[in-house]
Amino acid sequence: MKKVLTILALVAIAAVIGVPMGAFALPGTLYEQEGGTNDQDIVEVNAAGVNGSADANYTNWKHQYGGGSWSGVYSPSGWVTASEPGSTDLKVEADVEMYFTESVSKNNIYFHLGNIYSATDADKTAYVDGSFSTNNGQWIGISFPPGKLAESFEKVGTDYTGRIIGGMQSNHDTWRDQDNQMDVEIKLSWGTGWQVPGNYGEGAHGTIQDTLWWLVADGVPGTYNYQWRVRLLPTAHQADGDYYLDPVIVASPVL
Repeated sequence: MKKVLTILALVAIAAVIGVPMGAFALPGTLYEQEGGTNDQDIVEVNAAGVNGSADANYTNWKHQYGGGSWSGVYSPSGWVTASEPGSTDLKVEADVEMYFTESVSKNNIYFHLGNIYSATDADKTAYVDGSFSTNNGQWIGISFPPGKLAESFEKVGTDYTGRIIGGMQSNHDTWRDQDNQMDVEIKLSWGTGWQVPGNYGEGAHGTIQDTLWWLVADGVPGTYNYQWRVRLLPTAHQADGDYYLDPVIVASPVL
């Protein structure tokens, strides 16, 4: 489910050559819970352990077993059973897993700003295409290394703006080590204009951390096409350097 969004920006200036919920655990998928303490179906058809393949959780298959016979004689008050080995009762159980599939393209971005003073918005902006289908509403997010940018997401009041202060890091220029930063803005659109993040933190029962989150289409299940807009926000005299950002595109269900 994860797709890496790697952003590399080589900015050479002057003499220049040239992605909400608290943590609590219920183990396993629906199939992995089959026959366990969390499997509390009123109608139980036991399929625990019958499919040991590596793809059992995310493929479509069925399991059938059982059998019986019945014989009896009829009376106006109903059938009188003579023999009933096994069972002829019909039981049907279906575990429908929460499923998510996505595709992402143009998710490795290289910016080159050879003249910081003439760089236009178009020079500093790139778009990442994506789509997903899901049978449960999803938050889509950009997940960052733990703690790295925890205090760096700009807000106006209580609302995030999509601006990541110091989000782009440069460790060297053409000949020396350095420790420079540059702001970057990330917004998401699924056909309703460029949206700012709606939340920051963890998702998916606490298994995804340090993430800016967008709630797509108010959490309605479906198939969606979307774009990330990634825009560099250098200062007027942004220092030269080899800037980078390497978050991960993630998804978390509306729970």
